[in-house]
Amino acid sequence: MAGGQESRRSQHDGLSAALLGVGRSAPNGIRWLILILSCLGLFGSYYVFDIPSALNVELSSYMGLSSFEYNLLYTVYSAPNCIIPLFGGFLTDKLGYRRCLLIFALLVLLGQAVFTFGVVRSNFYICLAGRFVFGLGGESLTVANSALLAIVFSHAEVALAMAVSLTISRFGSVANNNLSALMYRTFGIGEAVALGTVFTIVSLICIIAMVAIDVVYRNPASSAEEIPETRSVVDDESRSGAEPDAAGLIESVSKMPLIFWLLCGSCVVVYSTILPFNDVAEALLEQRNGYSSALAVLYMSIPFTISALTSPFLGALIDNVGKRGICLTASAALLVFAHATFAATSWSPLFPLIMMGAAYSIFAAAIWPCVAIVVDQEYLGTAYGIATAIQNVGLAGIPGIVGLLHDRTGSYTASEVFLSVLAALGALIGVAINTVDRKSCGGALNRRSVDTTDDQLRSRSCSV
Repeated sequence: MAGGQESRRSQHDGLSAALLGVGRSAPNGIRWLILILSCLGLFGSYYVFDIPSALNVELSSYMGLSSFEYNLLYTVYSAPNCIIPLFGGFLTDKLGYRRCLLIFALLVLLGQAVFTFGVVRSNFYICLAGRFVFGLGGESLTVANSALLAIVFSHAEVALAMAVSLTISRFGSVANNNLSALMYRTFGIGEAVALGTVFTIVSLICIIAMVAIDVVYRNPASSAEEIPETRSVVDDESRSGAEPDAAGLIESVSKMPLIFWLLCGSCVVVYSTILPFNDVAEALLEQRNGYSSALAVLYMSIPFTISALTSPFLGALIDNVGKRGICLTASAALLVFAHATFAATSWSPLFPLIMMGAAYSIFAAAIWPCVAIVVDQEYLGTAYGIATAIQNVGLAGIPGIVGLLHDRTGSYTASEVFLSVLAALGALIGVAINTVDRKSCGGALNRRSVDTTDDQLRSRSCSV
């Protein structure tokens, strides 16, 4: 939902796709300005998410943290997101995407500021509180941002806009891996963490500017006649006011086919082998390969750099070629080899990290469009909320297991064996997905996007 943060936020690629139908084009200059501000608005959140991983050894040494305590910094981030996505539609209905953008950006800033204060005071519990508050806003900020882009851009351009926003934002994770280590060596631990707070302030300013521009260009008093089509189903001024209830949620869940639950299982297992690894990558590379902190953080940037550079192209390729179910299985198999290499050899980490980056990019490009293929459109919002919540259950629990294994064995070999087994489970689930897809969905997941647009055929064939 542990990613680099997109990374962790790759789940929202699917939600972005679900919003494509509400896109309306804004004037040329306005929409590209909003896109620039959108990228900068997410940059800070992506940057600060992985500050603990970029400063793993330094932070643990400075605060006297065990591996389990260190991994709690990620667990408390993911914990609220086991529940929040289920009520994302309710928040949007009640508050509107503009208010949500501002609220979530403020939570990101507040959480990072509290975390910085905790580091400066060397108080672990304050740090945990800050990461929890950050978690309340971090995931949801990406969702609200996708909603705005889906409205501002035309149907033909919105996929490109979201890909650009996600790609540039992901460089926040890459920048963190390098800048945090540099700031620590130059100034110290407090200044390295405080730089993240500065970035969240800049991002909040960009979010405020983006919302203000959106309000101005879509103000009915000044532009209703010029761009009358810019109101949408998720607009602040045009919400239906219908509020979800428990019975409605239970009914929606009951409509989900078997293959959807297999996709959720694949999602939680595969992402749990990628994102928690990044949390401990610096310490692992220093211990396993004897690398300096600076060299370790350079290597740990490889998977997310690959993801940032290739995701838009892989998405387009999979749309044109299909083979999504096969991609899910293949990416999990790549992760088995990557983690097994770390566990069983002392080889250079370059090859397994490249495999991990390729697997991450392929899986993220394939998994979320699958949900839109197998679930009826009227239940898509609920489906993405369930999948995101289930994913965050894994991202809340797996880092703690990885930390406990390290604490008990004194090395990361047992942790890597555990992640290898988890990836193997992901490959088996991938095989099950392809089997059910072939028998119950007519092979819809492995067809091209242009061949999977018949909602009636989709709802009939994937009803079990």
